This record gives sequence, structure tokens and C-alpha cells, in this order.
Amino acid sequence: MPTLKVNTEKSIRVKERNAEYNREWRTSLKDAIRNFEVKLSQGDREEAKKALSHAFKILDRAAGRNILPEKRAARRKSKLHRMFNEEFGAEEE
Repeated sequence: MPTLKVNTEKSIRVKERNAEYNREWRTSLKDAIRNFEVKLSQGDREEAKKALSHAFKILDRAAGRNILPEKRAARRKSKLHRMFNEEFGAEEE
């Protein structure tokens, strides 16, 4: 904790700003994954593939901006891809 009042107030402002930024990214990430899961459950291969691509894009960007660790993003991408392959098979990707 900073010892000077000015530094304390500024660090609180910075933390709040960063928390809001991270919250927005996490929300968009959850929405992208949820959208993929909905498309997957509907059984539409093309729509699910587009949603999967979008989810990958958001995961990569979030990992690049240190919103979540890179290995966690890789695990989630792997899990989503496994779900896609289990539903539609691995052919024709």
C-alpha cells in the first residue's frame, strides 16, 4: 500500500479502471463461449464453426492482453475444439 495519500488515491483509480477493462473482456469472452455452445446445441455446423472461430479470436486477444493466462486460454480452446469434434466429427475442417 502506498504511503502517500496522493499515490494511494491514484493507485485506487488505476485499479478500478483496470478492473473495469478486465471485466469487459471477461464478459465478452463468456458471451462468445456461450454463443458457441448454443450454436453447437442447435446442431448447425457452419454457425458453430463461425462461433468457434470468434471464441478463439477473443481467447487469443484476452491472453495477449494478459486478461487471462496463455495456458488457460489454450486449455479452453482445446476444450471447445474437442466439443466441436465430438458433435460434428473431425472431418472437413
